[in-house]
Amino acid sequence: MLTTPDISQNDRRSDALPIGYGWASSWAATYLDLGAEYLDFIRRRGIEDIDLPSRLMACKTPLELMQEYQGFFEKETRDYRDEYAALARIGQRLLSAGSDPARGAARTYP
Repeated sequence: MLTTPDISQNDRRSDALPIGYGWASSWAATYLDLGAEYLDFIRRRGIEDIDLPSRLMACKTPLELMQEYQGFFEKETRDYRDEYAALARIGQRLLSAGSDPARGAARTYP
């Protein structure tokens, strides 16, 4: 039978725990920023994508249709480019937040 010694709650904590709390909080907040940014992008692009058929049906000539398609794809390309850049910036913050405990542990525990 597996038994564990009776350890009080205070004895279970390690010296690294305060570092972990700050790091986890920073990391979680950044991760939530990443998710919020992505969901907002999906919402914005979804509106554009859903509106495309009605804008195409409103075109009167083939030239208008081509211009509408061209404008749609140009905007889509810009939106995706800008979104990838925004996600990369947040991802960089996420990686920086993830490396903080190691730096803190190296400073605290020689």
